[in-house]
Amino acid sequence: MDGWWRCRENKWGLTPFISFLLLIVALPAWAAYDVNDLKLGASEKEVLKHFPGAHCRPLEWPTNAADRRCDNSRIKVANLEGSVTFYLRQDSVEGFDLRFEKDVLPAMSTPA
Repeated sequence: MDGWWRCRENKWGLTPFISFLLLIVALPAWAAYDVNDLKLGASEKEVLKHFPGAHCRPLEWPTNAADRRCDNSRIKVANLEGSVTFYLRQDSVEGFDLRFEKDVLPAMSTPA
């Protein structure tokens, strides 16, 4: 069963073509994760610069995913009010939690 998808694997188990294809597919998705132009990988200093009202502190329950969190209870994203929590590990944003109240749901569902 030889086909065009079968080619010699390199020492990491993936062919260079497949690795390149995965990279091309993943880059736009990674770049899309931001809140008001603050992207994943930003430092705590950048979080505080973009969100001066944010309160940063160590996590109460340390995990392998994050060691600090920065909370901001009032932000605007696309003219919708919400709140955000950034999770940092080694001074780098690893993820965030963006929350909106139920009363902005109708505004979220109308086309711009």
